Amino acid sequence: MPILGHAAAGLATAALLERPRRRPSGSPLVVPLCVALAYVPDIVSQLMALAGQPAGRLAAHSFLFALGCGAIVALAPIRALGTTYLRRFAIAAGSIALHDVLDLWQASDRMPLWPFSHASFNTGVHDSMRLRTEVLVFAPFAALAIWQLARARAGSVQRPPGRTRASLMAWTLVAAIAALAAAVHVVRDRRERDVEIGRELLEKGAFAEAIEAVRTADRWPSTARPGRADYVRAEASLGLGRCRDAETLYERAYEADPDYFWGVADLAAFYASSDRPADERDRKLSPLVRRLETEFVDEPARPAALARIREHLGRPARCAGTPASP
Repeated sequence: MPILGHAAAGLATAALLERPRRRPSGSPLVVPLCVALAYVPDIVSQLMALAGQPAGRLAAHSFLFALGCGAIVALAPIRALGTTYLRRFAIAAGSIALHDVLDLWQASDRMPLWPFSHASFNTGVHDSMRLRTEVLVFAPFAALAIWQLARARAGSVQRPPGRTRASLMAWTLVAAIAALAAAVHVVRDRRERDVEIGRELLEKGAFAEAIEAVRTADRWPSTARPGRADYVRAEASLGLGRCRDAETLYERAYEADPDYFWGVADLAAFYASSDRPADERDRKLSPLVRRLETEFVDEPARPAALARIREHLGRPARCAGTPASP
């Protein structure tokens, strides 16, 4: 999530709207409005995570959401964004869609065509976009946008009394938005690192330590990838022989992000290795296998995952004593 990139995009949008003119410049709110619009997908994602809907991240980062949210924002008579509905819609939807485009550069799990397609777009750029990198990449664009805004304001006629104070408050609001976004970004980075440490401990067979490593990883603000902490806990619980805990955690991770390949594959493998009655096991397993067979076509590990499921079906139950569903 390129935090500073979104701020730079919002400033650039405001700079395009604030051109020198022979009348008083637009509302001082135009800058914070444009910056806030540039962060809308992340704001909505975090609000939905607080409401217990972490999968809302997919909806909030889709182009369909950009169009829908832009249409709603444009209904408000916000003169700072334009006097006509179409102009306000273009600015709002374009700002939100630009957020998605910037995220696609860095994130490999975004699904911009959701819900029509669950295909993720991988640009090949896996740089974690820490703040240092973002400063080098986006700070020049932000500086250019601010310079253009200053030129636009200087080209306008003298402002009415109180406009300077309003502009100062507007820029303070912009700084507050960017600072809050950066703070959330730093905490989420820490959560992501905890999940990665948990994965590394899993690979070493340190299952109890892996569970401890991700103890706080899914607290708000949660990681950018919902369900990953529960997935690590599920794998570790299975390694410790805690089958009932593993099942609950696998299912919770799948519910949080049903489009995570390993969440689907390992939950299917778990069902295949359980000692449930055959009809109940097949009822739970079949939809997951069907998804693996028809989706995730670009996932290299898919054939091996399906083969592993078939092997579990032909072996004695690995997780004996898993409770039957009511």
